Amino acid sequence: MDKDRYMFYAFNVNGRTHCIFNSSEEALAELSTWLKEDDSDAYGIEPIEGIWRMLERYGNFEDRYDDSWMKEVLRVTCNMIFNESGNGEKKKSEKPPKETNSKK
Repeated sequence: MDKDRYMFYAFNVNGRTHCIFNSSEEALAELSTWLKEDDSDAYGIEPIEGIWRMLERYGNFEDRYDDSWMKEVLRVTCNMIFNESGNGEKKKSEKPPKETNSKK
């Protein structure tokens, strides 16, 4: 059962999720890139255990009930889960969908 547990890593900028990665190595690489460019912001990496927790994290964005936005969230999530290489390592993840404000 443990092999079905997924661990994701949120890269946060100023307390907000900027992108989510499949591995801590990718998140650390992103962190080092951002620190080289600009150290005026606050950066952090946070582990997210499981698919449900990741979807909950996406749910913290605005317009989480907008169908087109949710469709994009599900596409990104499925890509992160199913795009695995033969050696068990997951491929590079995508950034979360941009927030929209379609309710205005």
